[in-house]
Amino acid sequence: MASTDSRYELLELDSLRNEPLLSLGEVCRLPALRDAVGPKAVYRWVNPGIFGVRLPVLRVGRVLRTSETAVTQFLQQVTNPGARKRRTTAQAHRDLQAAEARADAEGL
Repeated sequence: MASTDSRYELLELDSLRNEPLLSLGEVCRLPALRDAVGPKAVYRWVNPGIFGVRLPVLRVGRVLRTSETAVTQFLQQVTNPGARKRRTTAQAHRDLQAAEARADAEGL
């Protein structure tokens, strides 16, 4: 049964094939990331993400797991300026005004 938790971007099971799953603590011990990030930083990659990009995970019991390929793809997306989904201040202001207008229309 797949989780519908919107806090996480879920890994596709087919994409894992024979790749081992890593806990978030194991991710920060990968050779490329060792001494650079800790488990809390890796969790922030999952939720809320960076620049609108989230590290995909799979929940196994109570533990979030991911793959080395997913980490590599995540880091490539985050470091690629074209992939960033940042909102400008004007966009954020328009979104806020639209949300306030909807709330007023609904009587909230």
